[in-house]
Amino acid sequence: MSSLLIEVVDDAIVIRDPSTDFAVTYSRGLERGVLVADNSLRHDPSRAELDFLVAAWKAAYAEAKALGWLCRYK
Repeated sequence: MSSLLIEVVDDAIVIRDPSTDFAVTYSRGLERGVLVADNSLRHDPSRAELDFLVAAWKAAYAEAKALGWLCRYK
């Protein structure tokens, strides 16, 4: 998979794959430590979309962690 583009807009992280035009937005949940994906997951995704979503989740999680959006639970 090509390099993903990561953009932080207000309380959202937008992940895009420029080679496929796939995109997903993860918003900060009401509770600290939660990322909520937009409704792009509400259909039956293709294998390529699933691969993108896995990579996008990892990228969004890393970005949210770097921004201090995620808290640690003990």
